[in-house]
Amino acid sequence: MSVGKGEESSAGEAGTDYISLVYDAQRTPKTEYPHQLTAYLANRFQLKAGARLLELGCGRGDFLQAFKDHGFHCYGVDREASAQDFCPGIEI
Repeated sequence: MSVGKGEESSAGEAGTDYISLVYDAQRTPKTEYPHQLTAYLANRFQLKAGARLLELGCGRGDFLQAFKDHGFHCYGVDREASAQDFCPGIEI
């Protein structure tokens, strides 16, 4: 279903960004999974600390932060400006 100009999406009220809805602390609490997965990926693909990483659609930046913690230079892109609020120290 597409949402036309001036219509409200099924995700929530008009004017509410998706990050506030999708990543609500009670609905989607932070876990250790991003750190576990990024450690696995770095090891599996022999990714070296210091490499640059770009995540498209980074949301609240859980995976960006985990890669940053592993020594990567991280950058993110998201349609919501509020993504910057979740990722201090990461260029979004």
